[in-house]
Amino acid sequence: MLSETGWEKLLPVCDGAMLDLKAWGSECHQQLTGRDNQQIKRSICLLAERGKLAELRLLVIPGQVDYLQHIEELAAFIKGLGDVPVRLNAFHAHGVYGEAQSWASATPEDVEPLADALKVRGVGRLIFPALYL
Repeated sequence: MLSETGWEKLLPVCDGAMLDLKAWGSECHQQLTGRDNQQIKRSICLLAERGKLAELRLLVIPGQVDYLQHIEELAAFIKGLGDVPVRLNAFHAHGVYGEAQSWASATPEDVEPLADALKVRGVGRLIFPALYL
């Protein structure tokens, strides 16, 4: 993930960026990615402030992500970004390595509770998965 200095160098030649927030809590994010999520959250905010956050993406991984456990904080964070579309991506194990190969693919039934919880809290620009595998 780029630092603020890195983004500042890139932004003049960038139309926009799509960033993934793999989990709300730093511990869960660390378990999924090997890194905490403080830098990605800072990058998301920076891009939103500059009008360059084209899309925020949330990856729904059944039994692995913590979005619903932190829905109030997550929704407030998203609403604070302004009018940014939020893409709900459905996890599938195609092309992944390691432990994640054994994780269940996300179904509409996995995505809908998150979508509903975000909508109820005023997050309206949701994009749903085009494909479930």
